[in-house]
Amino acid sequence: MIPFDTIDQYTYTDDNLDRITGYSTTTLPVHYKPNSETSEYTGNKSLRDYKLYNHTLSLIFAKMDEDKREELIKLESLELTIIFKDVTGTCWIMGQDIPCLLNSVEVGTGNSSGDNAYTIEFVSTEKQHIREIECPSIGCFASFTAEEVNRSTFTIPLASTFN
Repeated sequence: MIPFDTIDQYTYTDDNLDRITGYSTTTLPVHYKPNSETSEYTGNKSLRDYKLYNHTLSLIFAKMDEDKREELIKLESLELTIIFKDVTGTCWIMGQDIPCLLNSVEVGTGNSSGDNAYTIEFVSTEKQHIREIECPSIGCFASFTAEEVNRSTFTIPLASTFN
């Protein structure tokens, strides 16, 4: 997930404008790993305006916890571009022309199937069918938090003579 207004300069294959081969962004994306067996994408032509396409991405995250709840709160007011990978390893983009928005959040726990999960749904309305995009390399976006520690090396002569 990337803030919508931070991506520009999409590039396409010469022979296929439906396949995006690259883009540039001014911020690092945030990566989430939902349940790949139950999460899904659906798309259809808009009933109101036949020049637009509706896209829906439903993601299921197991095990409700405070960290996930805090992340969901952050997503509520954001306009996003989402790149997701399907089960075949193909990546797709939602929110290229018009931002993706968090549409709904469902919380389930305590039922007979034992589900304890969040189901979140993102929606976007685009000018075209969903486009394939070259999968980003997670390595090129890797970031980390580091703490600088200054260390000095010194020698204590005859250290065995101290108690």
